[in-house]
Amino acid sequence: ATFATTTTFASDLGNTAIFGALLTGGTLDIIDRAIALDPRTFAARLRKYPAGLLKTTPSHLAALFTRGDPNRLLPTEMLVLGGEPLRPSLAAKILEARPNLAVYNHYGPTETTIGVLMHRVTEADLGRTTIPIGRPLSGVDIRIVDDEGDPAARGELLIGGKYVARGYVGDVDLTEVRFVEYDGGRYYASGDLVRRTESGEIEFTGRIDRQLKIDGHRVEPTEIEDLLLAQRGIRQVVVTAEQSGQ
Repeated sequence: ATFATTTTFASDLGNTAIFGALLTGGTLDIIDRAIALDPRTFAARLRKYPAGLLKTTPSHLAALFTRGDPNRLLPTEMLVLGGEPLRPSLAAKILEARPNLAVYNHYGPTETTIGVLMHRVTEADLGRTTIPIGRPLSGVDIRIVDDEGDPAARGELLIGGKYVARGYVGDVDLTEVRFVEYDGGRYYASGDLVRRTESGEIEFTGRIDRQLKIDGHRVEPTEIEDLLLAQRGIRQVVVTAEQSGQ
């Protein structure tokens, strides 16, 4: 099988393709950034070197779709989307172009060795307001807690199990804040707000703070504000995000 990655090796987003290829003896196609950002050259690359699996972010794929034919911009067997919320409108375009393509919504922070939840996207999801991030993968233990730390159907997602990191190198204070003891186990407090559906799947609903995800990268508005305030002549600043339609 051929696995294609379009993201920098400095980011963990592409590890799904990288280690998928290495662990199965497959071919890893490392697609140059300039090619990955241009729908015409990206489509030509996939035509010449078809990819069985592609892992990318929803916003990247949506940007390609605005100037290219979706059917020419998709892998042959499996598409894995992650790093940010997946909108039903984008999922509809994907399934319309390739009805038989296996499409997965993948969720997981770096602090938990990346992927911990996954959901197979189907036609039934297209009528939802949001597409689930899924159910826990093997070896993952999740809890949802309210503001008081009590179990709840809606609240902050805590992630436990064998894949939780030890902490942040050189930052003991942040480690103590984000890696917590709960119900006899050690969990990563994700800061992500979620809810459990009646079918038992998890849906992402927002953040407990102002952190943003842009093309799979974490962005802290307060850090940008601090840098702007350090500039001469700036007394007050507020950084907000605008989201275009997909």
